[in-house]
Amino acid sequence: MTSQILIALVTITMAVGLKRMADRNAILRKLIAVETLGSCNFICSDKTGTITENEMTVVKSYTNGKEFDYTGIGYNPAGDVRLNGVKVQNDEDLDKLLFTGLLCNSSELFEENDSWQISGDPTEGALIVAAKKYGIDIDKEEYEDKLIDEIPFSSHRQYMTTMYQEVNHCTIYVKGAPEKILAFSGNQENKELLYQYSRMAEQGLRVLGFGIKRFNNICPKNVDLEYELTKNLEFVGFQGIIDPPRESAVKAIKSAQKAGIKVVMLTGDHIITATAIAKQVGIYKQGDLVMTGQELDRYGDNFLKKCVEKISVYARVSPGHKLKIVEALQEKGNIVAVTGDGINDAPALKRANIGVAMGKVGTDVAKEASDMVLKDDNFESIFEAVKVGRNIYENIRKVTYFLLSSNAGIALTIILALILGLPLPFLATQVLWINLATSGLQDIALAYEPAEKDIEKRPPISPEKGIISPYLLKRIIIISIVIVIGTLGLFWYELERGETLAYARTTAMNTIVFFQFFQAWNARSLERSIFTINLFSNPFLFISLGAALLAQIAVLTHTPIQFIFHTTNLEPITWIQNVLVASTIIIAVEIDKQVRKRMLAVKNKEKE
Repeated sequence: MTSQILIALVTITMAVGLKRMADRNAILRKLIAVETLGSCNFICSDKTGTITENEMTVVKSYTNGKEFDYTGIGYNPAGDVRLNGVKVQNDEDLDKLLFTGLLCNSSELFEENDSWQISGDPTEGALIVAAKKYGIDIDKEEYEDKLIDEIPFSSHRQYMTTMYQEVNHCTIYVKGAPEKILAFSGNQENKELLYQYSRMAEQGLRVLGFGIKRFNNICPKNVDLEYELTKNLEFVGFQGIIDPPRESAVKAIKSAQKAGIKVVMLTGDHIITATAIAKQVGIYKQGDLVMTGQELDRYGDNFLKKCVEKISVYARVSPGHKLKIVEALQEKGNIVAVTGDGINDAPALKRANIGVAMGKVGTDVAKEASDMVLKDDNFESIFEAVKVGRNIYENIRKVTYFLLSSNAGIALTIILALILGLPLPFLATQVLWINLATSGLQDIALAYEPAEKDIEKRPPISPEKGIISPYLLKRIIIISIVIVIGTLGLFWYELERGETLAYARTTAMNTIVFFQFFQAWNARSLERSIFTINLFSNPFLFISLGAALLAQIAVLTHTPIQFIFHTTNLEPITWIQNVLVASTIIIAVEIDKQVRKRMLAVKNKEKE
C-alpha cells in the first residue's frame, strides 16, 4: 500500500515540475527527464539563438582593400554604409559584394505591424538588410525564374551556391565559410585576406566569404556547380556579422558554473569567432581547450575521450561531431544536456541524457527526438529547467522521507505495544484515519514546496545517489523512536491513571496525528532549520494542515463520527499534553540537523 501511494506521489511531484518548467519556457516531453535534469553536470549548447540574440546585423565589410562600416542594428534597413566615416553611395566593389549576398540567399525581409521581420535564416536576413542600407533594392521575385540551379547550405559543405541566367551572361554566386571561399578562389595563402579575416573574427564577428563566377553566354546544361567553384572563382570579399550575447544567457552561464555545471559551446563559426564570443559570455577560461571539427577528425576518438572534459569550445563542428562529443562525455560518467534544431541533430538529441530542441527554429524531427523543447530558444530557460529539476528531486526526497517516517512510526508503535503486552494502541479504523489525516493532503502539499534559496549553488545530484541517503535513513529511525516513545508513553499514562481503553486509544491517535503535523513542517527542508523558512511560502501545506486539524477535531468531538472511529472526547489538559509531546519531534530533528551541519563543516575543513 505504501509503495503504491509513493508511486502516485512521485508522479504528482514530477507533474508539478512539468508545470513549473512550462512556466519557464521549457516544455518537457518525457516525465523522467524532470528528475534527470537535477543530475545534469554538462550543458552542450549551440551558440546562435541560444547564447546569442539570433538577430544578426552586418557591421563590417571588406572588399578589394577597403573596409566598410554599417550603421543601424537589427533587421530594420534604416542606416547607411560608410568608408572612413563618409557615407558610401556608389562603389563598384561593394556593389558586387552586397549583390552576391542578396542573390545567394533563400530568405526574405518584410515589414509587419511596424516591425521588420525575417522569413528564413537570420544570417541571410542580415545580408539582405546590408544590401538595402547601401541602396540595392531589387525585387527578388524578378529573379525567381532566372534561378537555374542551387546548392543549399549544409554544415558539412559549409557553403551555399546559386546560379542565375541573366541577360547576356550566366553567373554563379557563392557564400560560406571564408576558408572554403578562399580555397575555391586560390587565395588560401593570401596574407592580406587572411589578416582581415582573423581581425574581424577576433572582434567576435561571424565572418562570411563571397565569390562569383561568370560565363559570357547562357548557363551550361547539367553543370556541376561544385566542380565549377574550384575553377577561376573570383573572391569578392568578406561580410562581418554581429550576433550579440543575450544578457540573460550570460547571467545563467555564470549561475550554472557556480552550480557545478560546465557549459560547452558548439558552433559552426570559425575558431577565432567562437573563442571571442565564449570569452564574452564566460564559457572560455584561461587554460581551457578549443577544438575544431577538423581537429577532432584528425586526432581521432581516443583523443576526444581523453580530453573531452577539458574542452569548452568546439568550432566548425557538424551534427556528427556533436554526437561524438555527447558519447565521449557520457563515457566519463557525465549527465549531458545538448541543444539542437536541425534534422541532423536528432541522433545527438536522442543520445543525450537530456535532448533540448529549439521551439522557434527547431525542426519537427529535432523536437520529436528531444526530451525538452525551449519555447524561447534561450539558454536561460535550460538553466531554469535544471533548477526546477533539482527542486523536484528534493521534493521527491521530502515526500518519501515524510511518508516513510509516518508509516514507520505507526508500525513500530503497534509492534512495541504487542511486545510489551499492552493493548493495541489503535484500531484498524483509527489507523486508516491517521493515514487519511496526515498523508492524504500533506504529502501532495510537499510536492509544491518551493525551491530552497541555495538550490542553484549545490553541486549536481549524483545519479548513483539514492532517494533515501544513509543520513536520511538515520533521521527516519530517530523520528520513529521519538514517535513510539511519545505515543506509547501517553497511551500507557492514560491507562495507568485509570482512563478507559477508548480514551487511551483516542489519546494515542491524537498524539500520533500531531506528530505527523509537526513532521510535515520538518520535511520542508532536509538540511536547513525550519525556523529559517517562510511560514507561508507553501500555502498548499498551510491549508492542508488547517483542513486536517479541523477534521481531527471533528473526529474527536462529533458523536456520529466518534462512533465510526471509536473515539471519545478528550480533556483540555490531554490536548495540551498531546501537542507538547508531539512537538518534541521538531526539537529532535533540529538537533540532528545541527549535528550534521557541524560534522560536514569538520569534514570540509579537513579536506582544505
